[in-house]
Amino acid sequence: IDLYKRIPTEAGLGGGSSDAAAVLRALNNYFNQKVEPLELTAMAAHIGSDVPLFLAEKPVRVRGRGEIIESLDFELPVFWGILVHPGIGVSTPHAYAALDAVPNRQPGTSTERLLSRLCDKKEIPINISELLATGLSNDFEPVVLTTYPDIAKAHEIIVSAGALRTLLCGSGSAIFGLARDLQHTNQLVDILTVNFSSIMIVSSSYPDAFNIKQI
Repeated sequence: IDLYKRIPTEAGLGGGSSDAAAVLRALNNYFNQKVEPLELTAMAAHIGSDVPLFLAEKPVRVRGRGEIIESLDFELPVFWGILVHPGIGVSTPHAYAALDAVPNRQPGTSTERLLSRLCDKKEIPINISELLATGLSNDFEPVVLTTYPDIAKAHEIIVSAGALRTLLCGSGSAIFGLARDLQHTNQLVDILTVNFSSIMIVSSSYPDAFNIKQI
């Protein structure tokens, strides 16, 4: 297997896990779907906690350590944004250890509220960005931003550039900036190219693919 990496490592983007899921699916296709979906998901969970997620072909809610996958009945309109890699990596095990060490940590409720609105198809606006901006959250963010000043500075710069919502990706280090539309995305890129050498324009195009353009 020849692997050409486009997703940065130690960035919180699930690059390794998505590669593992892709190999599982490719092997199953090669052998004429001999492994049933539930068994394939169990195999994926044995490889890594977030590998099962990347076997899904529609939006899902993930629970447990990543092995409990619940399909959600909605399709998102297209939305745009930027991904910035600040030039350093974050060790996933270290990030989880730091999160576990936070005393009296309570899970946020904004994500559940957002999913509830998305599952009610009447609540999904044509321009999805404003709705996503109010509901996206990441428990890793305060922990990682406190530990890594360079990532915190990058986060601050993207906020100042005018992104609708700026959020750490997974356990870091990549940062996502949500835009109103493609024009706003290009404006963010114009502002941020002074500060960052690695910026990607990203858009959802579900169910076809997730488009990435390196700047």
